[in-house]
Amino acid sequence: DNTAIGKLYREIIVNEETGETVPQTGDYYSFNQGNAHIAVLDSGYMSSAGCVSDEQVAWLMTDMGASAARWKIVAVHAPVYTNGVTSQADIYKAYMLTMETVMSELGVDLVLCGNDCVYYRTDGVKNNLVKDTVSAVSYPFDGSYYKTILRPDSTVYTMLGSAGAKSALEHERYDVSGLTGVTGVSVDPDCPMFSIIRINGEDLCLEVYTVNGNKANRVDSVLIKKSGSALALGDVNGDGKITAEDARLALRCSAKLEKLNDVAYEAADADKNGDVTAADARKILRVSAKLESF
Repeated sequence: DNTAIGKLYREIIVNEETGETVPQTGDYYSFNQGNAHIAVLDSGYMSSAGCVSDEQVAWLMTDMGASAARWKIVAVHAPVYTNGVTSQADIYKAYMLTMETVMSELGVDLVLCGNDCVYYRTDGVKNNLVKDTVSAVSYPFDGSYYKTILRPDSTVYTMLGSAGAKSALEHERYDVSGLTGVTGVSVDPDCPMFSIIRINGEDLCLEVYTVNGNKANRVDSVLIKKSGSALALGDVNGDGKITAEDARLALRCSAKLEKLNDVAYEAADADKNGDVTAADARKILRVSAKLESF
């Protein structure tokens, strides 16, 4: 059901034998993927308060509460935070506020939404306010650096755009800053999009790409780190190992040929004197060759 959220109430089903209405609660389920617990809700069935059906909320409370997974993710078709057409529906604000209350109470980390064919991502939201913002310092994940939400106590909401022929159509965006109180990263491309979510222990990385012909271009990314704020000494590129590549980066930094962010710079400062020099690069290289240790 791809109709606007204001029309998402399903038709009342009547039992032909008794004449009684049959309550509809929706189709919903959950599953585990690695150390993530993912629940899928049905926004086609909603409560009078504007949230998904009361039965779904009660189930979600029990389901998420019983999970020991480190990461909690919810997928629901109708977007919670969006600057697309759903934001203009009469019932939208009630839906947004009630859904956000449930997600905050359950400590959900990431909410994945659809419907509006635009891309929109918030920072960390709690109680309808941005609580955790993307830091100015990039942190490493799998050898690359990403703008990061560090140790969040909040939920990131996404509207993941669309793929296929429909994405070539134009979809109107709206200024919703006064409506939601939350601003976000917005992308409205005229080409298909896809997203990649990778989880490694305490880290979750979201990357979003557009596809133009045979070329994919990253248009947004964010790393969510549950804990930690520093790299191991000598691990300048953040790949979890100390190698000659880390020494090379430290040497280039010492010669002002490479600019490192604060986290990488601290890892490159092998002697911990506050400055990265050729001596630090030499130390890292010897450690990588098992000739010295930190």
